Amino acid sequence: MYVFSSRSLAACMVLALEALALPAIAQTADVLEHQRAEYEAVKPKSVLELQMFRATTEVTLAQNAGRVRMVSLNPKVNAWFLLQTLNSEGKVLDSFHLENPEPRQQSVMLATGDDPALVL
Repeated sequence: MYVFSSRSLAACMVLALEALALPAIAQTADVLEHQRAEYEAVKPKSVLELQMFRATTEVTLAQNAGRVRMVSLNPKVNAWFLLQTLNSEGKVLDSFHLENPEPRQQSVMLATGDDPALVL
């Protein structure tokens, strides 16, 4: 049997509420519907297909040097990310698993625009 003090329970509630207040990456209804269909399909699934609420940002590098894709596996949790480099045809060259050690205090994102960057 576990015994928790009211103080530890209150601390857990505060952490849970803070996690719910994190900003989420906006996804369109079409994207969410497509991801839900992938999730519900009766077939073997990839790790990405098992993440129904994932959010993807993709940028094209200068001079058609390829693309960089960042997937937040669960934007509400803000802890695990997949960073991929792709060639100009869209083939994945490298994949990196990133973990945010402070998901309540910092965000991780791929900045778009003329000078894309990984921003903490």
